[in-house]
Amino acid sequence: MLQDLASNTLSFTIGSVAAAKPLLDAGKLRAVAVTGEQRNGALPNVPTFAEAGFTDPEFRIAGWLALAVPAATPKPVVTRLQAAAQHALATPELIKRFDMLGMQAVGNSAEQFRANYNADWPVWEQLVKVSGAKLD
Repeated sequence: MLQDLASNTLSFTIGSVAAAKPLLDAGKLRAVAVTGEQRNGALPNVPTFAEAGFTDPEFRIAGWLALAVPAATPKPVVTRLQAAAQHALATPELIKRFDMLGMQAVGNSAEQFRANYNADWPVWEQLVKVSGAKLD
């Protein structure tokens, strides 16, 4: 997709910062805006879609990665894993690595993640409906 954009087969697309950054750095692509609520650390001069005038909820949400465990995992184990993950995410090495990938380490609690997930779910659900995507 990004190669098609760089060769003018496509006129625009939305892709991950990690995948686009080499083409951006080489001057083959130009970033217009980033999704999410704040600017991306890897592209600090690129506005958010909201800053660029697009206030639709689809442009507010951003992809995420999460540490997950089985639902039956005892609360003390979950708490210990959360603390260890938050500690690791605060290290300069991981912060730098995440920045290079165009990602921001959040390290929130399971409860905070669930609240964010529940808020974003209807937007993702609508995007799938509008796209016409179907399971085989």
